[in-house]
Amino acid sequence: MCAGEDWAQRISQALAPVRVEVGARQRPRGRIAAQRFAGFDLAVLRAGPQTLHSVPDDASGGDVLVSIQFEGQAEAEHAGRTIAVGPGDLVVYRAGDPFRWTMREDWAQVLLRLPLDTLADGAITALPLHLPATGAAEVIARFFAGVAELRQPEHAAALAVGGLDMVRAVVAAARTPVLAEKPGRALSRGQVLVFLRRHFTDPELTVDGIARGCLVSRRTLHRAFESLGTSPAAMLRGMRVRHARQLLLRDRARSVARVAEASGFASVRQFYRAFRLETGMTPGQFRVVRTGARLPVTALGLTA
Repeated sequence: MCAGEDWAQRISQALAPVRVEVGARQRPRGRIAAQRFAGFDLAVLRAGPQTLHSVPDDASGGDVLVSIQFEGQAEAEHAGRTIAVGPGDLVVYRAGDPFRWTMREDWAQVLLRLPLDTLADGAITALPLHLPATGAAEVIARFFAGVAELRQPEHAAALAVGGLDMVRAVVAAARTPVLAEKPGRALSRGQVLVFLRRHFTDPELTVDGIARGCLVSRRTLHRAFESLGTSPAAMLRGMRVRHARQLLLRDRARSVARVAEASGFASVRQFYRAFRLETGMTPGQFRVVRTGARLPVTALGLTA
């Protein structure tokens, strides 16, 4: 665990020169696992609430940073854009441009630093590039998190190359269409995601509510997600379930009913149905598998 200036120095070496800001009477703390491979650097960062401000650096050259969030919510500011980032989201941005990351809770992120042409062969024309969570990036993030912990350099290097190919495939497949509702009115997936990040814990939020909040029709809203092979309802459900997973692991004393309420589900029954659909298990089973905790007798359907 790094603290204070040591943490700022370590994260600057992995990411880009940064200044770390935390709340009053707190010291910046975090843990980082980093490795250098042929053509790119890999780092896995885990830390508490903090803000990372970029520091001007002429040595960044043409490198880009690929950040894949796999725990916690964050907000990224780059090139005049503010991006709400959650677990499974992927963001590509230039290492040498001013940026700011704001994390208001415990977070974890996989970070790749590499030349732009190594990542996308010139296919990316506008940065930052934000790819919303569809499952693939979160799987890649956890894959790289395991690679970063390997103690055998030759094994890690072989696996890292395969991981980089997966990132390239996700980026190459990304399409961010701008959809016109009428002249002068447009909608991007990014706008919808910002709205969802801000409101997904509201149990009264529905697809109609999302459309109203984004000032578009339901049809335009659905078209914004067609190329991802998903829908606004599925995206909303996924956000709520991912948030619930974090709460289940972070606070083991919190009941399933309270987790459901805090994650935006209107009822415990709805929560169980959505959680099983997304994870293949109940909330209680998930908590047991991930923490080793024991299910209460009532959760097993037994009586004393």
